[in-house]
Amino acid sequence: MAPSVSAFPEEMTLLQTIVGSKETAAAAILAAIGPDMSRFRTAKHLASWAGLCPGKRESAGKRKGGQTTKGDVWLRGVLGEGAGAAIRKKGTSFGAQYHRLVRRLGKRKALVAVAHALLVVIYCVLRDRVP
Repeated sequence: MAPSVSAFPEEMTLLQTIVGSKETAAAAILAAIGPDMSRFRTAKHLASWAGLCPGKRESAGKRKGGQTTKGDVWLRGVLGEGAGAAIRKKGTSFGAQYHRLVRRLGKRKALVAVAHALLVVIYCVLRDRVP
């Protein structure tokens, strides 16, 4: 039987320090990826596992539009909601990134990019154990 998220109070507290992540979101993230980041060599590996990597479709040296990779749909949903909350918070780097990208990519792609950035921050917080 797998341990519940209440067995990891330190990780829950660390995840709640991130913008856009409260108790329910932190529990869902922790349940999906677990507290131990040694499973993933880098944040890119975690993003690929979660399905938040941009697709690579290239022809004649030009990058074409590609879909995100397949991954954990529950984690992607929680990160999408967290990214939406993070961009509405004033004075955050996530909001600045969203507003910079939305002009060029559109709302949905910019939101996925912010969700990817949020996952990278989550990886660093859990790996280094610092808020």
